[in-house]
Amino acid sequence: MKKQTRLILLGIFLLAAILRIPLTSVGPLLPRLNQTTGLSMTTLSQLTSISLLVFAFTSIIVARIATKIGLNLSIVVSIILMLIGIFIRSFTNNFGLFLGTIILAVGICFGNVLLPALTKRYFPQHVGKITSGYTITMNFMGAVGSSLAIPVLEKVNNLPLIALATVGIIIIPILFLWLLIYFSSPSQQSASTNSKITAPAPTNLYRSKTAWSLATFMGIQSLIFYTCVAWLPNIIDQKGYSPATGGFMLGLLQLMILPASFLVPMLAEKNAQPVHFYHNRWEHFYRWDYTTTQFKLYYPTAGINLTWVSNRSII
Repeated sequence: MKKQTRLILLGIFLLAAILRIPLTSVGPLLPRLNQTTGLSMTTLSQLTSISLLVFAFTSIIVARIATKIGLNLSIVVSIILMLIGIFIRSFTNNFGLFLGTIILAVGICFGNVLLPALTKRYFPQHVGKITSGYTITMNFMGAVGSSLAIPVLEKVNNLPLIALATVGIIIIPILFLWLLIYFSSPSQQSASTNSKITAPAPTNLYRSKTAWSLATFMGIQSLIFYTCVAWLPNIIDQKGYSPATGGFMLGLLQLMILPASFLVPMLAEKNAQPVHFYHNRWEHFYRWDYTTTQFKLYYPTAGINLTWVSNRSII
Protein backbone atom coordinates (compact mmCIF):
# COMPACT_ATOMS: atom_id res chain seq x y z
CA MET A 1 0.00 0.00 0.00
CA LYS A 2 1.42 3.38 -1.02
CA LYS A 3 2.24 5.98 1.62
CA GLN A 4 -0.41 8.35 0.26
CA THR A 5 -3.04 5.61 0.38
CA ARG A 6 -2.12 4.77 3.97
CA LEU A 7 -2.43 8.43 4.91
CA ILE A 8 -5.87 8.65 3.31
CA LEU A 9 -7.03 5.49 5.10
CA LEU A 10 -5.85 6.93 8.41
CA GLY A 11 -7.51 10.22 7.52
CA ILE A 12 -10.83 8.50 6.82
CA PHE A 13 -10.89 6.80 10.21
CA LEU A 14 -9.78 9.92 12.09
CA LEU A 15 -12.34 12.04 10.27
CA ALA A 16 -15.03 9.56 11.28
CA ALA A 17 -13.83 9.82 14.87
CA ILE A 18 -14.79 13.51 15.10
CA LEU A 19 -18.16 13.49 13.31
CA ARG A 20 -20.29 12.41 16.29
CA ILE A 21 -18.45 13.49 19.41
CA PRO A 22 -19.20 17.26 19.08
CA LEU A 23 -22.93 16.40 19.16
CA THR A 24 -23.13 13.44 21.52
CA SER A 25 -21.18 15.30 24.22
CA VAL A 26 -23.86 18.02 24.44
CA GLY A 27 -26.74 15.99 25.92
CA PRO A 28 -25.10 15.14 29.27
CA LEU A 29 -24.10 18.81 29.67
CA LEU A 30 -27.57 20.29 29.11
CA PRO A 31 -28.51 20.59 32.82
CA ARG A 32 -25.27 22.45 33.53
CA LEU A 33 -25.71 24.62 30.43
CA ASN A 34 -29.18 25.44 31.73
CA GLN A 35 -27.64 26.75 34.93
CA THR A 36 -24.78 28.73 33.39
CA THR A 37 -26.53 30.25 30.35
CA GLY A 38 -29.97 30.85 31.82
CA LEU A 39 -31.58 29.24 28.79
CA SER A 40 -34.42 26.79 29.29
CA MET A 41 -33.96 23.09 28.68
CA THR A 42 -36.40 23.28 25.78
CA THR A 43 -34.35 26.03 24.15
CA LEU A 44 -31.08 24.18 24.71
CA SER A 45 -32.51 21.00 23.23
CA GLN A 46 -32.86 22.92 19.98
CA LEU A 47 -29.07 22.67 19.63
CA THR A 48 -29.63 19.12 18.39
CA SER A 49 -32.61 20.09 16.23
CA ILE A 50 -30.66 22.90 14.58
CA SER A 51 -27.84 20.51 13.74
CA LEU A 52 -30.22 18.11 12.00
CA LEU A 53 -31.86 20.92 10.02
CA VAL A 54 -28.42 22.07 8.91
CA PHE A 55 -27.61 18.51 7.83
CA ALA A 56 -30.79 18.39 5.76
CA PHE A 57 -30.22 21.63 3.86
CA THR A 58 -26.43 21.55 3.58
CA SER A 59 -26.24 18.00 2.26
CA ILE A 60 -27.93 19.18 -0.95
CA ILE A 61 -24.95 21.36 -1.93
CA VAL A 62 -22.01 19.36 -0.56
CA ALA A 63 -21.50 17.25 -3.68
CA ARG A 64 -21.60 20.33 -5.92
CA ILE A 65 -18.97 22.10 -3.85
CA ALA A 66 -16.76 19.00 -3.74
CA THR A 67 -17.08 18.67 -7.50
CA LYS A 68 -15.76 22.21 -7.97
CA ILE A 69 -12.94 22.37 -5.42
CA GLY A 70 -11.96 18.71 -5.08
CA LEU A 71 -12.66 16.00 -2.54
CA ASN A 72 -9.58 16.39 -0.33
CA LEU A 73 -9.86 20.17 -0.13
CA SER A 74 -13.52 19.81 0.79
CA ILE A 75 -12.50 17.65 3.76
CA VAL A 76 -9.99 20.30 4.86
CA VAL A 77 -12.71 22.95 4.65
CA SER A 78 -15.02 20.66 6.63
CA ILE A 79 -12.58 20.31 9.51
CA ILE A 80 -11.79 24.04 9.54
CA LEU A 81 -15.52 24.82 9.79
CA MET A 82 -15.81 22.41 12.69
CA LEU A 83 -13.01 24.15 14.56
CA ILE A 84 -14.50 27.59 13.90
CA GLY A 85 -17.90 26.38 15.07
CA ILE A 86 -16.49 24.88 18.27
CA PHE A 87 -14.60 28.10 19.03
CA ILE A 88 -17.66 30.31 18.52
CA ARG A 89 -19.90 27.89 20.43
CA SER A 90 -17.59 27.78 23.43
CA PHE A 91 -16.13 31.29 23.76
CA THR A 92 -18.94 33.69 22.92
CA ASN A 93 -22.39 34.50 24.27
CA ASN A 94 -25.69 32.64 24.04
CA PHE A 95 -26.18 33.77 20.46
CA GLY A 96 -22.73 32.41 19.65
CA LEU A 97 -23.74 29.09 21.20
CA PHE A 98 -26.32 28.63 18.44
CA LEU A 99 -24.31 30.28 15.67
CA GLY A 100 -21.32 28.10 16.47
CA THR A 101 -23.56 25.03 16.46
CA ILE A 102 -24.77 25.92 12.94
CA ILE A 103 -21.21 26.35 11.62
CA LEU A 104 -20.11 23.17 13.36
CA ALA A 105 -23.04 21.26 11.85
CA VAL A 106 -22.12 22.48 8.35
CA GLY A 107 -18.62 21.08 8.82
CA ILE A 108 -19.94 17.78 10.15
CA CYS A 109 -22.39 17.55 7.23
CA PHE A 110 -19.52 17.84 4.76
CA GLY A 111 -17.76 14.97 6.51
CA ASN A 112 -20.91 12.83 6.67
CA VAL A 113 -21.60 13.19 2.96
CA LEU A 114 -18.01 12.88 1.74
CA LEU A 115 -16.88 9.88 3.80
CA PRO A 116 -18.61 7.39 1.45
CA ALA A 117 -17.20 9.30 -1.52
CA LEU A 118 -13.69 9.06 -0.10
CA THR A 119 -14.12 5.33 0.39
CA LYS A 120 -15.40 4.73 -3.14
CA ARG A 121 -12.72 6.97 -4.64
CA TYR A 122 -9.66 5.46 -2.98
CA PHE A 123 -10.81 1.97 -1.93
CA PRO A 124 -13.37 0.82 -4.51
CA GLN A 125 -12.55 -2.86 -3.87
CA HIS A 126 -13.03 -2.62 -0.10
CA VAL A 127 -16.08 -0.39 0.32
CA GLY A 128 -17.85 -2.72 2.77
CA LYS A 129 -14.85 -3.22 5.05
CA ILE A 130 -13.88 0.45 5.10
CA THR A 131 -17.50 1.52 5.70
CA SER A 132 -17.77 -0.94 8.60
CA GLY A 133 -14.52 0.37 10.04
CA TYR A 134 -15.30 4.07 9.92
CA THR A 135 -18.89 3.56 11.08
CA ILE A 136 -17.70 1.64 14.13
CA THR A 137 -15.14 4.38 14.78
CA MET A 138 -17.79 7.08 14.46
CA ASN A 139 -20.23 5.41 16.84
CA PHE A 140 -17.57 4.36 19.33
CA MET A 141 -16.20 7.89 19.58
CA GLY A 142 -19.74 9.18 19.95
CA ALA A 143 -20.12 6.85 22.92
CA VAL A 144 -16.82 8.10 24.34
CA GLY A 145 -18.00 11.70 24.00
CA SER A 146 -21.21 11.00 25.92
CA SER A 147 -19.52 8.93 28.63
CA LEU A 148 -16.68 11.37 29.28
CA ALA A 149 -18.66 14.62 29.06
CA ILE A 150 -19.28 14.88 32.81
CA PRO A 151 -15.77 13.71 33.91
CA VAL A 152 -14.29 16.33 31.56
CA LEU A 153 -16.71 18.92 32.96
CA GLU A 154 -15.44 18.22 36.46
CA LYS A 155 -11.84 18.70 35.28
CA VAL A 156 -12.59 22.18 33.90
CA ASN A 157 -14.23 23.61 37.03
CA ASN A 158 -17.79 22.76 35.94
CA LEU A 159 -17.71 25.10 32.94
CA PRO A 160 -19.78 23.30 30.28
CA LEU A 161 -18.76 25.52 27.37
CA ILE A 162 -15.10 24.86 28.11
CA ALA A 163 -15.88 21.14 28.31
CA LEU A 164 -17.39 21.36 24.84
CA ALA A 165 -14.30 23.20 23.61
CA THR A 166 -12.04 20.29 24.54
CA VAL A 167 -13.30 18.47 21.45
CA GLY A 168 -11.19 20.91 19.45
CA ILE A 169 -8.04 19.42 20.96
CA ILE A 170 -8.84 16.18 19.12
CA ILE A 171 -9.73 17.91 15.87
CA ILE A 172 -6.59 20.07 15.46
CA PRO A 173 -4.12 17.21 14.73
CA ILE A 174 -6.64 15.67 12.32
CA LEU A 175 -6.71 18.97 10.42
CA PHE A 176 -2.92 18.85 10.12
CA LEU A 177 -3.14 15.30 8.78
CA TRP A 178 -5.61 16.28 6.07
CA LEU A 179 -3.52 19.31 5.15
CA LEU A 180 -0.61 16.90 4.73
CA ILE A 181 -2.77 14.65 2.53
CA TYR A 182 -3.85 17.60 0.42
CA PHE A 183 -0.42 19.16 -0.06
CA SER A 184 1.41 15.86 -0.48
CA SER A 185 -0.32 15.25 -3.80
CA PRO A 186 2.03 15.37 -6.84
CA SER A 187 0.88 18.90 -7.62
CA GLN A 188 -1.92 21.28 -6.79
CA GLN A 189 -3.42 20.83 -10.24
CA SER A 190 -3.36 17.04 -10.27
CA ALA A 191 -4.56 16.81 -6.68
CA SER A 192 -7.57 18.96 -7.46
CA THR A 193 -8.31 17.12 -10.70
CA ASN A 194 -7.85 13.57 -9.41
CA SER A 195 -9.92 14.05 -6.28
CA LYS A 196 -12.96 15.70 -7.79
CA ILE A 197 -16.29 13.93 -7.58
CA THR A 198 -17.92 12.93 -10.83
CA ALA A 199 -21.46 14.20 -10.80
CA PRO A 200 -24.03 11.44 -11.41
CA ALA A 201 -26.45 11.57 -14.28
CA PRO A 202 -29.61 13.57 -13.45
CA THR A 203 -32.26 11.41 -11.82
CA ASN A 204 -35.75 12.31 -10.64
CA LEU A 205 -35.45 11.08 -7.06
CA TYR A 206 -38.89 12.42 -6.17
CA ARG A 207 -40.45 9.64 -8.26
CA SER A 208 -38.21 6.88 -6.92
CA LYS A 209 -39.85 4.47 -4.48
CA THR A 210 -36.44 3.30 -3.31
CA ALA A 211 -35.32 6.87 -2.59
CA TRP A 212 -38.46 7.59 -0.56
CA SER A 213 -38.14 4.29 1.31
CA LEU A 214 -34.52 4.99 2.24
CA ALA A 215 -35.30 8.60 3.16
CA THR A 216 -38.15 7.51 5.43
CA PHE A 217 -36.05 4.80 7.04
CA MET A 218 -33.13 7.16 7.66
CA GLY A 219 -35.49 9.81 9.03
CA ILE A 220 -37.05 7.41 11.52
CA GLN A 221 -33.73 6.07 12.78
CA SER A 222 -32.34 9.61 13.08
CA LEU A 223 -35.43 10.66 15.05
CA ILE A 224 -34.88 7.83 17.53
CA PHE A 225 -31.14 8.32 17.86
CA TYR A 226 -30.99 12.10 18.22
CA THR A 227 -33.99 12.20 20.55
CA CYS A 228 -32.03 9.89 22.85
CA VAL A 229 -28.91 12.02 22.42
CA ALA A 230 -30.78 15.17 23.44
CA TRP A 231 -33.01 13.91 26.24
CA LEU A 232 -31.89 10.57 27.67
CA PRO A 233 -29.19 11.95 30.04
CA ASN A 234 -31.62 14.54 31.43
CA ILE A 235 -34.36 11.91 31.92
CA ILE A 236 -31.99 9.70 33.89
CA ASP A 237 -30.77 12.72 35.86
CA GLN A 238 -34.36 13.59 36.86
CA LYS A 239 -34.83 10.03 38.14
CA GLY A 240 -32.25 10.75 40.81
CA TYR A 241 -29.09 9.43 39.18
CA SER A 242 -25.94 11.44 38.72
CA PRO A 243 -25.23 13.34 35.49
CA ALA A 244 -22.23 11.07 34.98
CA THR A 245 -24.56 8.05 35.00
CA GLY A 246 -26.77 9.69 32.39
CA GLY A 247 -23.78 10.32 30.16
CA PHE A 248 -22.54 6.77 30.64
CA MET A 249 -25.93 5.29 29.76
CA LEU A 250 -26.10 7.37 26.60
CA GLY A 251 -22.64 6.09 25.70
CA LEU A 252 -23.77 2.53 26.39
CA LEU A 253 -26.75 3.03 24.09
CA GLN A 254 -24.41 3.98 21.27
CA LEU A 255 -22.23 0.94 21.91
CA MET A 256 -25.30 -1.19 21.16
CA ILE A 257 -25.05 0.12 17.60
CA LEU A 258 -21.63 -1.40 16.96
CA PRO A 259 -22.66 -4.96 15.97
CA ALA A 260 -24.97 -3.70 13.23
CA SER A 261 -22.37 -1.12 12.18
CA PHE A 262 -19.87 -3.92 11.63
CA LEU A 263 -22.06 -6.46 9.86
CA VAL A 264 -24.48 -4.54 7.65
CA PRO A 265 -22.00 -2.84 5.25
CA MET A 266 -20.17 -6.10 4.58
CA LEU A 267 -23.45 -7.97 4.02
CA ALA A 268 -24.53 -5.27 1.58
CA GLU A 269 -21.21 -5.46 -0.27
CA LYS A 270 -21.41 -9.23 -0.66
CA ASN A 271 -24.94 -9.07 -1.99
CA ALA A 272 -24.92 -9.04 -5.77
CA GLN A 273 -27.79 -6.54 -5.94
CA PRO A 274 -27.61 -3.96 -3.10
CA VAL A 275 -30.93 -2.33 -4.04
CA HIS A 276 -32.61 -5.74 -3.93
CA PHE A 277 -31.11 -6.29 -0.48
CA TYR A 278 -32.64 -3.13 0.95
CA HIS A 279 -35.89 -3.11 -0.98
CA ASN A 280 -37.19 -6.67 -1.20
CA ARG A 281 -35.80 -7.73 2.17
CA TRP A 282 -36.84 -4.54 3.94
CA GLU A 283 -38.97 -6.27 6.55
CA HIS A 284 -36.30 -8.81 7.50
CA PHE A 285 -33.54 -6.20 7.67
CA TYR A 286 -35.71 -3.84 9.73
CA ARG A 287 -36.73 -6.56 12.20
CA TRP A 288 -33.13 -7.84 12.51
CA ASP A 289 -31.74 -4.36 13.11
CA TYR A 290 -34.17 -3.77 15.97
CA THR A 291 -34.23 -7.13 17.67
CA THR A 292 -30.47 -7.67 17.73
CA THR A 293 -29.80 -4.26 19.32
CA GLN A 294 -32.51 -4.32 21.96
CA PHE A 295 -31.13 -3.67 25.40
CA LYS A 296 -33.09 -3.46 28.63
CA LEU A 297 -32.08 -1.81 31.89
CA TYR A 298 -33.95 -2.24 35.13
CA TYR A 299 -33.72 0.07 38.12
CA PRO A 300 -36.05 -1.45 40.75
CA THR A 301 -35.28 1.13 43.43
CA ALA A 302 -36.19 4.06 41.19
CA GLY A 303 -39.00 2.35 39.35
CA ILE A 304 -37.29 2.74 35.98
CA ASN A 305 -37.69 0.25 33.18
CA LEU A 306 -35.89 1.56 30.15
CA THR A 307 -35.92 -0.33 26.89
CA TRP A 308 -33.35 1.01 24.52
CA VAL A 309 -33.74 0.16 20.90
CA SER A 310 -31.06 1.54 18.65
CA ASN A 311 -31.80 1.58 14.95
CA ARG A 312 -28.96 2.50 12.67
CA SER A 313 -28.43 1.93 8.99
CA ILE A 314 -25.42 2.32 6.79
CA ILE A 315 -25.12 4.07 3.45
